[in-house]
Amino acid sequence: MTGGMMRGIQEMMGRALRDDSGAVTVEFMILLPALLLFLIFIFVVSLYLGTASDVQQAAQTLARASFRVVHSGEEVVDICAQLSEEMLGDVIEQAAFLNAEKVTFPATCADQPAEDGSVTITMVYDLTGSSLSSLSELVGLDFVRIERSAIFYP
Repeated sequence: MTGGMMRGIQEMMGRALRDDSGAVTVEFMILLPALLLFLIFIFVVSLYLGTASDVQQAAQTLARASFRVVHSGEEVVDICAQLSEEMLGDVIEQAAFLNAEKVTFPATCADQPAEDGSVTITMVYDLTGSSLSSLSELVGLDFVRIERSAIFYP
């Protein structure tokens, strides 16, 4: 009877070891956190690239507009002050990812235009406290600010 009982236990253990019906669930639960982290990483990097692109586009738009300011025929005291007053709000409003309160634009740029007639516009976007900054910390990235410049050569 002990030999038959042992064979029965061995058969039962063999069936249990061959049964892989729960293996897929276990594998999925092991891979799920890595998959979610990867998806969050893709989302964060995409959001960062979109925001950086908006900052660059805004700087380029203002740099192109500086040509109109310089060549308007009027005495230009400060290009950046005039651009900030006339265009900055509209340019930021058109950008999908930018918040006007987070944009730093120089209040004055008295050294513009340069001797060769070029105008350099620099914008800084502060990401501190934004959802992008919080999500980037979750995946191990440190997105604090985006700084972009554009140069217009007439």
